Amino acid sequence: MKSHEETLVTPLSEKKSESGSLRVMIVSEPGIDGVFRHVEALARFLCSQGVHTDLAYSSIRGSDALRELIRFVEEHGGYTLDLKTGSWPGPGDLPAFFALLRFVKQRRPHLLHAHSSKAGALVRAMRFRGMEVPLFYTPHAYYGMGRRRSPLPLLFDWIEASLSRVGRTINVSNTEAEYAHVKLGVPRESQLLIPNGIDCERFCPAPEEARAKIRQSLGLPRDALVLGTVARYCYQKDPLTLHKAVRSVLQRHSRLWFVHIGKGQPLWDEVDALGAHDRVLRIESVQPIDSFYKSLDAFVLASRYEGFSLSLLEAIATNLPLILTRVDGNVDLDQIGLNHLYWAPPNNADALAGAINSWVSSHPISVNHREIACKYFRDDVTHNRILREYQMAAGSSRIAT
Repeated sequence: MKSHEETLVTPLSEKKSESGSLRVMIVSEPGIDGVFRHVEALARFLCSQGVHTDLAYSSIRGSDALRELIRFVEEHGGYTLDLKTGSWPGPGDLPAFFALLRFVKQRRPHLLHAHSSKAGALVRAMRFRGMEVPLFYTPHAYYGMGRRRSPLPLLFDWIEASLSRVGRTINVSNTEAEYAHVKLGVPRESQLLIPNGIDCERFCPAPEEARAKIRQSLGLPRDALVLGTVARYCYQKDPLTLHKAVRSVLQRHSRLWFVHIGKGQPLWDEVDALGAHDRVLRIESVQPIDSFYKSLDAFVLASRYEGFSLSLLEAIATNLPLILTRVDGNVDLDQIGLNHLYWAPPNNADALAGAINSWVSSHPISVNHREIACKYFRDDVTHNRILREYQMAAGSSRIAT
C-alpha cells in the first residue's frame, strides 16, 4: 500500500507559475454529488483565470468525474494529493491531517479553501500547528442542521464551534449563515454570503427532439409527465418520505413517471422495501447530468435541511417547476419571484404528495425560473466573487495582473 507521501502526483505538464501569480489549494473530501460539482466548476474556473491550483481530495467517495478533474488539474500545472479519508470521523483522519500539512508546506499556496465538514476540520486544525496561510471554508450545509439533538449532531456541532473563529466561512444561503452564527458562533465579520453558482449555458431546456432522445435513453415514454430528483439516499435528503409521497400520487395519474438519480446505504434498502413500481426508475448516476434535467417536467427535493442545493439550482436553470420541503436552505428561494414553487413541510409524505399533486393538476404552465437563475446565480459571477476574496486575502502585491 502506498503511503500518503507517495500519493503526491507530479503534474503531467510542468507549468511553472510566475513568482507573483496567485497559488490556491482546494481541499475537498467528497468526489461525488453537489459539493464535488461545485468544487469541479470552481477549480476549472480558477485554472481558466491563470490561478495556479492544487487539489487535495479523497478517493474513498470518488467518481469518474473526480478522476477527470485530477487529470485536468495536473495538466494545468497543479499538484494533487489523495487524503484517503471518509466523511465520518475515523482512524484515517490523523494520517490525512499530517499528509495535508506536508503538502501545504511543500506547495506553499497563498491560501487554502476547504469544502465540506471533513476538509474544513482538517484545514482549520492546521492553524494549531502554526499554519498562518489564509483559510476559507465552505461547509455546504452543516451536519447538525435539521437534526434532533442527539450525540452525533452534537459532536459535529462541537467540532464546528471549536473551529468557528479560524479562517473565513463562505455560507451559501441566509439560513445556513444564520445557523453558523447563532448555533456555532461564527463571527459575522468572518462570514461571507456567496450563493452557489450555475452554468446557465450548460443547464438549459432542450428542444423537443433532443428531449425525446434523452427520454428514450432513460426508458421513459416520450409523452410521459416526468418528475425527477437528484439526491443521495441519506438522512438529509429523506428519500423514504419522497418515495412514499410519489407512489401515492402515481396511483392518481397514469401519465406520471418518477426518476431518482442517486445512491447510498442504508436508505437504498429502506426504499427497496416499499416494493418496485413500473413507473419509478432508480438510477445511481447519469452522465452528463445536465441531460437528465432536460428530460424532466418538474423537480422535487424532500430534504430535511440544505446549505443551498446545487441540484436545485441546476433544475431552476433548466426552467423546471419545483416541489420542495420548507427547510433551511430551500426557504431562501421563497423571496426571489419563482412562479411555480410548491411547498410541503419536511418528513411529511401526505403533505408532499399534496404538493406534487398540485403541480400535476396545474400542468402545463409558463415558468419563469430560468430567467431568475441566470439573473441571480450565474457561476461566472459567483466564481469571480470568490476570486476577489482570494485576491484580497492573499494581498494584491503578491498576485500577477
